Amino acid sequence: MTAGSVSVAHTTGLAEVSLPALTDAEDLVFVSNSSLTSLSVPALHSAFNLDVERNSLLSTMAMPVLQAVSNWLSIIDNPAYPQCRAEAILAQLTAVPANVTISGNDTTATCP
Repeated sequence: MTAGSVSVAHTTGLAEVSLPALTDAEDLVFVSNSSLTSLSVPALHSAFNLDVERNSLLSTMAMPVLQAVSNWLSIIDNPAYPQCRAEAILAQLTAVPANVTISGNDTTATCP
């Protein structure tokens, strides 16, 4: 399944988001969701923009087959999300996006 834009912003009470059939997206945005703990997009291969920021409880994000983010990759200010996992998402891409911001995540967490 391909989507133009998927945006989940400023929600309360939404703990998990799973988009199992999404393979490509123009914009994939998750911003300021106070209860979001888990984000799963297991079939996502590519996105033009991927923006995950200011989700105070986000601790799990699964995008195991993501290969390309063309323009903007932003994983910032998610204090419960391990910084090393954000960096691992960048490392799994076949090319570095035009714009990358990865900061403000949990730097005390360890990754395997």
